[in-house]
Amino acid sequence: MVETRKVQVTGGSTFTVSIPKDWATGNEVEAGTRVEFHPEGDSLILTPVSDEGRTEGSLEVAGLEGEELRRAVMTMYVSGFDVISLEADRITTDQRRCIRQATQSLVGLEVLEETSDRVVVRDLLDSSELSIHNAVDRMRLIASSMLEDAVEALAEDDADLARDVIQRDDDVDRLYMVVSRIFRATLRSPTAAEELGLPARPASTTTRAPGSWSGSPTTRPRSPTSRWSSRGRRRRK
Repeated sequence: MVETRKVQVTGGSTFTVSIPKDWATGNEVEAGTRVEFHPEGDSLILTPVSDEGRTEGSLEVAGLEGEELRRAVMTMYVSGFDVISLEADRITTDQRRCIRQATQSLVGLEVLEETSDRVVVRDLLDSSELSIHNAVDRMRLIASSMLEDAVEALAEDDADLARDVIQRDDDVDRLYMVVSRIFRATLRSPTAAEELGLPARPASTTTRAPGSWSGSPTTRPRSPTSRWSSRGRRRRK
C-alpha cells in the first residue's frame, strides 16, 4: 500500500514530512528517537539509529545431531547472528564435535564458551574489511580451476588430484557462507551496505542458507528500514 505525505516548510527553510504511525510504532520510534537518512539517487532511506551491539541468538539443540546440527549453526551464521548460544539439558560429545566442525567451516566464527548445557560461538570477523567483489571473484577462480582439474583427474585417473578438488570445494563453501551473511546484513542495514562500498538499495529477494533447524532463535535480526522516493512515496520492499 502506497502512502503519501505532503512536505511542509517550518522555520522558513526546513522541509519536514510526517512518518507513518504504523511503521513508527512497529519499530519503536517515538518523540526523541534518532533516525538516519540515507540518500540513494532519487530516493531517501530512513532507518532508526540502533543502540544495540552485537546481535545474539539462542537455539535449542536437543535432538539435533550430525548434518542437521551443522546446518543449524550455518543457518544462524548466515542469518546474521554475532553471538550464537547452542543449548540443551546436556550437550553430548558428538554434538560438541559437530559444533566445532561447523565453526571451523565458517569464516570468523570461534567457540567462545563451553559448559555442560551450552556452547557459545561468536563471530570475530570485521565485515568492513572484506570485499564482497574480491570474495566472489575468488570463488569464480577456484570453481574454474576445480572444473579443469576434475576433468583432468578423471581423464588421468589421478586420485590425489581428485581429492584436492574436493578440498577446494570446502574453500568455496566458506566464501559463499560469509558472502551470504554480509549480503543479508546489507538488506537489513543501509549503514552496513555503505561500509562495504555497496549501494544502500533494498533488494526484492533474499537468500537462505542451505538446511534448516528444528528450534527457533530467541532473537532475529530485523529490518526496520523504510524507503521513500523524493516525491514522498514509500516504496514497499
